Amino acid sequence: NKPSLMTSPRVNALNGIAFDWVVSKDEAWQKRYDELKAFKSRTGHCRVPKNFAENRGLGWWVAKQRFDYKLMMDNKLSQMTLPRVNALNE
Repeated sequence: NKPSLMTSPRVNALNGIAFDWVVSKDEAWQKRYDELKAFKSRTGHCRVPKNFAENRGLGWWVAKQRFDYKLMMDNKLSQMTLPRVNALNE
């Protein structure tokens, strides 16, 4: 194992700017959802390509939402929830 590059001075510096060490899955989902809403506002649609150069993570996130929705519809374990489906359908 490599030694961590996270040193005490780095931890202290990040704590000094109120760095969030833990981001909930809901916060991360909401951030991407907000990015998707902005994308739709600019383009008029939600068909974000996986290789979208401006925001590569958004393209992958959209594909994952579609995958999770299909799992949910097949009654399989999924991170998709009804509130998320409702938000995405807005």
